[in-house]
Amino acid sequence: MTAQIATLTSPETLPLSPEAQSALGLRAGSRIAVTIEQGRVTLQPLELEDEEEDLDRLAGSLSSSPSMADELQKERAQEAKAKVDTIAAELRAMFAGEPSLEDEYFRDRDKDKW
Repeated sequence: MTAQIATLTSPETLPLSPEAQSALGLRAGSRIAVTIEQGRVTLQPLELEDEEEDLDRLAGSLSSSPSMADELQKERAQEAKAKVDTIAAELRAMFAGEPSLEDEYFRDRDKDKW
């Protein structure tokens, strides 16, 4: 394969051409080992066995360090709560000053009385 030029689209993203992806056997979600030696970058797709070993190693480190797992869980819970709070605040602002659905229900119900 001849040399190809890739342009960073963001600090975390380096797109590879379809030809390069095909040559490496990559698909969406594929993991790649990146090695940098003497100014050269080497990309090597991780085999499924490598991924399973990585997951086993990660699971082992989390189980051996419950505080790390607890911290991660707390952090994710805080992020989720912050998102919910933001959405709730936006909804309150959108409907500020508007009658509630309950108020509308009673108003309409009173109109329909004979």
